[in-house]
Amino acid sequence: MSLGYTTGSYWFRYQIPSTAGDRIFVIDNPWLLRFDLYLIDQDGSHEKVPMGVSLPTSERPLVSTVFALPLSPSIDQIYIHQLGESATNFPARLLSTSEYSSYQAALNNFHGFYYGLVLIMVLYNLALYFGTRDLAYIAYSVYAGALSFFLASADGTGALILWPNTPWMQYVAVTLGWGLAMITVVEFALRFMRISDKHLVPARVIQALVLLVSISSLAFTSSTWFGVQTIFSALALSYLVFLAWGVARAGRRDGRLFLIGNSVFVAGALFHVALLFGWIPHTPITHHLIHVGSIIELSFFAVALALRVRDNQEARLAAVRRSQELSRHNRELEIARSLAEEHRQLQRSVHQAQKLNTIGQLAGGFAHDFNNILASIMGFAELAQKRESQSDRAKLNRYLSEILNSGERGAALVRQLLVYSRSSPTEAQRIDLATTVRESLPLLTGSLPATVQIKADITASAVWIQSDPEYVQQLLVNLSLNAAEANN
Repeated sequence: MSLGYTTGSYWFRYQIPSTAGDRIFVIDNPWLLRFDLYLIDQDGSHEKVPMGVSLPTSERPLVSTVFALPLSPSIDQIYIHQLGESATNFPARLLSTSEYSSYQAALNNFHGFYYGLVLIMVLYNLALYFGTRDLAYIAYSVYAGALSFFLASADGTGALILWPNTPWMQYVAVTLGWGLAMITVVEFALRFMRISDKHLVPARVIQALVLLVSISSLAFTSSTWFGVQTIFSALALSYLVFLAWGVARAGRRDGRLFLIGNSVFVAGALFHVALLFGWIPHTPITHHLIHVGSIIELSFFAVALALRVRDNQEARLAAVRRSQELSRHNRELEIARSLAEEHRQLQRSVHQAQKLNTIGQLAGGFAHDFNNILASIMGFAELAQKRESQSDRAKLNRYLSEILNSGERGAALVRQLLVYSRSSPTEAQRIDLATTVRESLPLLTGSLPATVQIKADITASAVWIQSDPEYVQQLLVNLSLNAAEANN
């Protein structure tokens, strides 16, 4: 019996089969706001029983999530009077006591499984938030809680457990649960799929409109607002499907998972709307399709968030491995730099040792030259002492000049030896090779045996090179000494 959603007043008659024994009359639609049952006895007497979610649940003949009424054997007809605004859908049936008990047990088990699973997923994702500080987990938890609160009013669980004596909470629960679920599912989609800033403005507009509709629904209680909520639900969910489709086309896994999960829930919600309007038959399966769609959606989202944790862990491990690799590479660079520095120190030591070795070879030649210089100085000094008369002043000056020249020659030899033997760091500079060779001739003359003659053929023009003059001098000395030793 169904006339869809209507504001009119209608009567329905249900004929009780004469073969029925102990029976329970069940109307499996917890969204009915207000209706009266008239039980007609075989002798024509009747009894009025008011029902609907606008009445306290604790006053129902049988306290259940459905509308159930035990019938006496004398009842053969039931008249249903539809009052007020409601989905005029009366899926009525007769059940025996055992059938009703089995039906209630299955219904309670389903509700317990559904809300228990939602609670587990909410607690799990809250725990993940405290470990990751990712607001996507908070958005998921609030959305799952709001959605389950909304569905609690759809299946009668809220009216049975949460507000059995306050029927007005049914309307408030539907409105607040719907609004909070729509707002948080948009927020979850933005954070879960990491939507770019260009999509924030339309998303915030949709959230603001949903909030406005929720406030208006609470202020103006009318069935019209249920239709408005349905329209805005389709708008918000369509926008999310559009976003997820774009993310999925970009090859991202989070977009594909959100698209699948949200599409399943949308299908379940559409089936539930069709059920309320009487477009599809009412059965225990079709009545809970929205629950099935929502639990599949929440499961998809929970799996996707768990995969995000795994991806983040893999990224952290990869970062740790890269850090370890960089540390190892840095250590290798430090070792290489240390070895290079040791190599340079060894090179400088070898270079200095070569200098000292060469200086040792030069010592003999320098000693001979210094003996000649000293003999010249001493001889001319003695001659200068013996020339005391004025007539010998010219010779005295010549002797003194020779003494000065010999002193200058000795000083020059000492300077060359000091320059050659120094251990200061080398520094390449622009030098004239011809001048450097010419200045090195006195050092060669003093270092080679007297039997060796040096003939220099040096170009008059400058020959510019980039080198250290000390290396050039050492090269000339080593080549000269090696050549002298080869000729012996």
